[in-house]
Amino acid sequence: MSTPRPLPHAMSPMPNFEEQALLDFAIALKGHLRGPLRSALPEVYEHRAAPAWQEKHGRRPQSWTEVGDALGEDKAYRWWSALGRAQQEFYLDITSAVCERELPSLIERYRTIAGGDVKGSITLDPNITLPPYQREVDIHCVPGSYFLERTEDDVWAGARSDLGSFIFSMGKHGALNEDKGLAGAAYVKANFPDLKVRRVLDLGCTVGLSTLPYCEAFPEAEVYGLDLSAPSLRYAFARAEALGKKCIGRKATPRKPISRMASLISSFRTFCCTKPHTTRSTTSSPNAIVCCGRAV
Repeated sequence: MSTPRPLPHAMSPMPNFEEQALLDFAIALKGHLRGPLRSALPEVYEHRAAPAWQEKHGRRPQSWTEVGDALGEDKAYRWWSALGRAQQEFYLDITSAVCERELPSLIERYRTIAGGDVKGSITLDPNITLPPYQREVDIHCVPGSYFLERTEDDVWAGARSDLGSFIFSMGKHGALNEDKGLAGAAYVKANFPDLKVRRVLDLGCTVGLSTLPYCEAFPEAEVYGLDLSAPSLRYAFARAEALGKKCIGRKATPRKPISRMASLISSFRTFCCTKPHTTRSTTSSPNAIVCCGRAV
């Protein structure tokens, strides 16, 4: 079976042969963990974990937390869980090393693109204060999360996110990792055919994987990507330019209700890494907002 490869572009971090072999192993290991090993867990639960729980508590587990507690006592589940964590750290180590080695070239490529004839633009607000739950946690176990900056025009976090997203999804999100944006745009067109989309706002755009499909779906609209990560936005901007898309990247937080900022608001990553109260205040009174393919 051939291992999937991402579609290369001018900002792609390029693994060498040894690194690619390690990434191929990471994909194969995750496929095994998510395939035959995970498919055996229901039987583990029914024949071992649930009976053991019932013997101890006098009843079967009655909630998802109790199911988790029951499985957590079973050796097979604990091995599967530990291997999943090990695979996550392994692929992060390799993608991080690739982008570390490539960083001087990536920064030079970003500067060349940004200094040339560009379609879009990028604005970074240096006064943004990150919320504690963002700045104090290595989200997804990534060192420095999305915000690590160690040099001028750093794009490491963005490059690692682009490469890492492909490996994490085992290539199943498409060669450009854009299936979420494609699905969101298709959903809007199918369910809101009369919506006049003049401005699209992608909240938590990261490197623009879910942003750029809106450029093709609504070619007359202005497409904005909003994020807190400067390294991700630099990479997103250069990536969009490399792929021939006009996109406006901004490091900012909404200064007015987002319903006044765009006729279509999309987000696929914000709700993964944002506290509930922030989500509620951000999405109050939108015209149309698409979250994971659903209008809310």
